[in-house]
Amino acid sequence: MTILGKFTKQPREIEIYGFQFVEDMTETDEITSGYCALMIGTRPVVEISPSGAYAAQLADDMALVYAVANVTLPAGVPVGYKLAVANTQQNAAIQAGGISVPARGAVIVTVTSTGVVAEMSAECILVSLPGDQRLRLRIAGGFDKMKYKAQATANTAEGRIMEDEMILSIKED
Repeated sequence: MTILGKFTKQPREIEIYGFQFVEDMTETDEITSGYCALMIGTRPVVEISPSGAYAAQLADDMALVYAVANVTLPAGVPVGYKLAVANTQQNAAIQAGGISVPARGAVIVTVTSTGVVAEMSAECILVSLPGDQRLRLRIAGGFDKMKYKAQATANTAEGRIMEDEMILSIKED
């Protein structure tokens, strides 16, 4: 996995970042599927990969869930609880704490005093053309003075799995 760079964005900006994989592939290979993940901070996270619907636990605070079905938050979850959810489904949206996560997309859900909100979200768009094999991430949101890690994972026709990451710093100007 490679850190492609460090970027700064404002909370209200919606930015599109590209992860190009063509240089790591043979000429006959192509991206067949992919998804993205968002992580809170830049430190290692606890990763969870359930095989179906997942009922998050209080101990999952700040964890990353690679989900294939809906994710529910625990009862009595405290203000400040955060959960990063990556939807690995290619064609179906899922719910994470009542927030929609598009196919191949990701969201960081945060519990605030007013309810569950999407702190940051990402949509993953596959581009598979001759000489252009990439995943484009459309990233929105983020809280001021926070750092996040965005990850793109691509699967190819020849059976390769490739991942790249970038660091996002949120700064309100």
